[in-house]
Amino acid sequence: MARMSRVLIVALLAGCVGQYGVSGRPAEGSGAEAGVVRTFADGFGRQSPGRVLRLFADDAVLELAGLGVVLQGRQQLQGFLEYGAEVKARLEVRELSGQGDTVVCRLSERNEWFELLGAGEVTYQARFRVRQGKISSGVVALEPDSKDRLQQRLVKFVQWLKENDPAVIAKLMPGGKLRFSRESARLLLVELRVWHGFS
Repeated sequence: MARMSRVLIVALLAGCVGQYGVSGRPAEGSGAEAGVVRTFADGFGRQSPGRVLRLFADDAVLELAGLGVVLQGRQQLQGFLEYGAEVKARLEVRELSGQGDTVVCRLSERNEWFELLGAGEVTYQARFRVRQGKISSGVVALEPDSKDRLQQRLVKFVQWLKENDPAVIAKLMPGGKLRFSRESARLLLVELRVWHGFS
């Protein structure tokens, strides 16, 4: 059970890394590639996951760096986008620059589960490749201070979950891996609301 708890903490951190929405404020960087990334950020958590998915190549790969999570192909990305929509993810592009087919960003995010956890806003560094008008790959990483803050709060939540409803860990992580879906996001939010009432 201790290993499952550690894996759940890492998986939940992974879930927050790539969830996007943007304030709509113009960012630096120009070109079609930067525009695709801005459109993705603006739509994530706000528009239908199917609509946002159209911005990705069929064989796109999104890596949540440092967390051991790699999402490959449309089915995994669809689940991830549904997860982001369910937790009402909102992202602000703080910095954005592009060179050729590569776009580098600094992002900040708020979402419902961060708020329930007491983590507030978190920040990331991200790099995307855009080819033929579609995102072909992305690497997203929590900045160290955000990762530390989230991890401290997640440890408390997961400990409470182990003591009060350990079966939920298995539901959130069938086969030991967090399944990104609308249903897993709903379950996570329900448990966080209960925990929030006790903490």
